[in-house]
Amino acid sequence: YISSSKTQNQQMMTMWLLPIIFMFIFWNLPSALVLYWTIQTLLGVIEQYIVNRTLKY
Repeated sequence: YISSSKTQNQQMMTMWLLPIIFMFIFWNLPSALVLYWTIQTLLGVIEQYIVNRTLKY
């Protein structure tokens, strides 16, 4: 299905704001948990970039 422009804008906003919000939530947690979450988030961003780039062609 095709999503509307408004939905896409909300998804983009969520994609960028959630990591920032979680950074403040995780600030006082043990460093291993924060390191795990950060690495998983970065890998997810890289994976999404590769998938989006592949699907364009």
